[in-house]
Amino acid sequence: MECTSLGRVLFSNLEKLELFNLLELKEIWHHRLPHDSFSNLRILIVIGCRSLLNIIPCHLIQSFKNLKEINVSWCWNLKHVFDLQGCDTYGEILPKLEILLLDYLEELKGIIICNNEENDNTRGLFSPSMPMTFQNLKCLSIDHCGEEVEDGGNVNIPMEEHEVLFGEKVSFPKLEELKLSSLSMLKKIWHPQHKFSDKLRILSVDNCPRLANLIPSHLIQSFQNLKELVVDDCKVLEYVFDHQGLNRDDGILPKIEILKLEELPKLRLTFYEDKNDNMPYHLSLSKFTALEHIKELHIINCGNPLDEKVSFFPNLEVLVLERFSKLKKIDFGTKPKLRTLILKNLPELSNIRSNGDENAKIEILKLEELPKLRLTFYKDKNDNMPYHLSLFKFTALKHIKCKTREISISGVRAKS
Repeated sequence: MECTSLGRVLFSNLEKLELFNLLELKEIWHHRLPHDSFSNLRILIVIGCRSLLNIIPCHLIQSFKNLKEINVSWCWNLKHVFDLQGCDTYGEILPKLEILLLDYLEELKGIIICNNEENDNTRGLFSPSMPMTFQNLKCLSIDHCGEEVEDGGNVNIPMEEHEVLFGEKVSFPKLEELKLSSLSMLKKIWHPQHKFSDKLRILSVDNCPRLANLIPSHLIQSFQNLKELVVDDCKVLEYVFDHQGLNRDDGILPKIEILKLEELPKLRLTFYEDKNDNMPYHLSLSKFTALEHIKELHIINCGNPLDEKVSFFPNLEVLVLERFSKLKKIDFGTKPKLRTLILKNLPELSNIRSNGDENAKIEILKLEELPKLRLTFYKDKNDNMPYHLSLFKFTALKHIKCKTREISISGVRAKS
């Protein structure tokens, strides 16, 4: 710590600053701090400072050239994270910032505010009016931001209806992980002209009740490195992949390994065979070759997007299916790698088929509310004589839970 000739304090060597529950704090930084103050700050954590209006003002934005992580939570009256009103130049912001975590900022109007935006209520949370780049940002999480909360904790109507989260003028060329949760005002994530990072590996969207579709057609090719996609509790979501105009050979999600779709009652997993085909077909995993590398698949309470018969790719290791009223048959093909199988509330499912003796790899088997199920497997492609489920063949089985009307074990019919 140093002092200037005017008596102002410099923290030129400070690397981590944490502020907790400073209830009356309205400003963190004095407006006349020297520009090299906090020049070595790497981590900034602000939690429970309910009177704060912004985190980083314009006159200090250039000082935080080494800042790598910002975590702001439970600052109920915060209006903006970056207040850049009065700045003459924009462009690259916080060149070393890698992690930005924003949680429970109910009155947040925008993550960034520039000149002449104070009364502009049409912009999204991350939609600055000037071009800006977060060059090294790798992880971005936004949770419960932009809502007005009563004293009792009940969420009211959102203060503003941000139709688009990311405007066309903000960019994240190295973003790897994006998590969005409980954004009740959000209708779209990306502006139609936005160019998103092709480095994204993890995308998680939870409890966004107005979001209608997730990945638009103009951005699908940007998700070439996406490995994990989780979508949960989005009540009006119809499309996860909207790729009309593309065909299945365009390299759609070629590296996806984990896909979790849960509580999406209006979901329509609809694809188009090719650019000239106007007849959609429902999700058929055997046709959708982009999913051939998927290892973990969860589809829970998502309407009825599946065919009556579904075939899965051999690399699948975890399968969870719940609440599908039309599904009748499941085929795992030859040499499946399945380790976890969880099936629940599938009233029409009558047959699970697998060719080969690789069923021994299953470690977790849970079957519930499957009134028509008969577990039938086939020894090989040329063997037309089925045998019933024999638990002795599941040598790796660690956990089993069966609550179906009737199953067959070792050729002996048994009530469960």
